Amino acid sequence: MRSDAASIPCAAADAGISACSIRKTGAGFHNTTARPPFPNSDFRMLIFSLRNIPIGLQSRCMNAKQENKYTMYLAVKAACDKDQAAWKDLAAFANSCAKFNTCVTNIKSLAEAQERQSGAAEEKQILRQEMCMDAAVVAGAVGAWAADNKKNDIAQQVNYSEYDLMGGRDTASASKCQIILDAARDNAASLVGYLKDVTDALDTLENKIKAYGKSIIKPTEARKTAKGATEKLKKEFETADGLLEERLDKLVVQFKSSAPVFLTAYQSARETTANAATREAKTEPDNPPQSPKP
Repeated sequence: MRSDAASIPCAAADAGISACSIRKTGAGFHNTTARPPFPNSDFRMLIFSLRNIPIGLQSRCMNAKQENKYTMYLAVKAACDKDQAAWKDLAAFANSCAKFNTCVTNIKSLAEAQERQSGAAEEKQILRQEMCMDAAVVAGAVGAWAADNKKNDIAQQVNYSEYDLMGGRDTASASKCQIILDAARDNAASLVGYLKDVTDALDTLENKIKAYGKSIIKPTEARKTAKGATEKLKKEFETADGLLEERLDKLVVQFKSSAPVFLTAYQSARETTANAATREAKTEPDNPPQSPKP
């Protein structure tokens, strides 16, 4: 992720502001020209959300091949669970089936651990948006009061738009909001008439800054957990495949006479992966269009 200073010119360019209109003061980087209006808040938040999505977040769970296999595993487990009487007396099959069921359970838990990675990042982004929106409101009130009372130094300290606050590193965003809150606290009595429900507004902003601060570390922790889960997930799939191919598939043929219904159900379940792959293949055109010859 870019540094705060590096992100300012980029943000300015995105907003149609030239880099030369950005100047630095003791309080940070500020835009010295009028900011152009944005089409709407949802669009603006979408841009920031996309910009701040951690790399690799899109691949947050099992890949397509693993999803297909897991679907097949569930089908096999269901077939075995439904007709335990058919195979419970064959010890080797029963032991392998128990180990296979453990793999299925582990895969579910590991996939959920991967999913929590995205949840932590999304939660952090939501908290950041809420914090910055409130901070921008307070900044506007403090800025208006400062302008009326010739408090240029305070006006510069809080000269941040919501767009400015959302830019830069995670910690920089929180720091900017804290600067705004501190300036508002120092002049809270003077903000009556400039900010609705001054005390409640400042308390709410303070709570949102704290909540966001706590959320900053969560995606990092979740990524570490998800990375470990991804590695373990691969091993669980390998183990499950081995149990199916080297044990259960070889033992199940014994039930052709004693439990033909179970055998058919088991074999149908094992074909689930092939059927899923076939359905995916059908979504691709049989004869992709060729480039026209010159």
